[in-house]
Amino acid sequence: MGKYFAKRLGMALVTIFLVTCVTFLLMNAVPGSPWLSEKTPSEATLAALNAKYGLDKPVHVQLLMYLKNLLHGDFGVSWFTQQPVIEVDSPDFDLPETATRIEEFGRRMVLGQKQINSLQLCFEELCVQTLLKKGKLPLDFSVEVAEAEGKTEVRVGYGGPAYDPFGDAEELSLRIVAGLFSQREHHFDGEKNLLLLT
Repeated sequence: MGKYFAKRLGMALVTIFLVTCVTFLLMNAVPGSPWLSEKTPSEATLAALNAKYGLDKPVHVQLLMYLKNLLHGDFGVSWFTQQPVIEVDSPDFDLPETATRIEEFGRRMVLGQKQINSLQLCFEELCVQTLLKKGKLPLDFSVEVAEAEGKTEVRVGYGGPAYDPFGDAEELSLRIVAGLFSQREHHFDGEKNLLLLT
């Protein structure tokens, strides 16, 4: 009876291995690239994305990497990456270091320089020049990148009573930040404000 189960288990493992390999090879046989959509990225961006995910290597090397990752429980990269960029608990924080952290995050996510600059401008003008000056602490600034769609969402959480800085934005800096995003939402749960900028 033990030999029967061992034989069946071995056949099941071989079948799973073959199905995994065939599926991988069929996905690689499809023409095009996972990065192509209605808005095609630049050649430099395509090269960086391919290098980041190992798509610049030969197919057999990609397959071996894929199988190795599966054996270690790594089923691939999530298409949504949320990363807290900065948390501010006091007005005494290092702004140049924060700008560098935002830049590094943008580079890791293969964002364009314009997007990185927009994130830095958003943090400096919205968080530093507006929210911190009004004592809205603690403050956290995070970015979510949907790589497949090329969308970036900024989440800014801050303390204090309900306050929407864009509600009556008369300051030029806030109007500039508002122009960087197509959608702005403000939520208040009784304790914390949350701004969603897309």
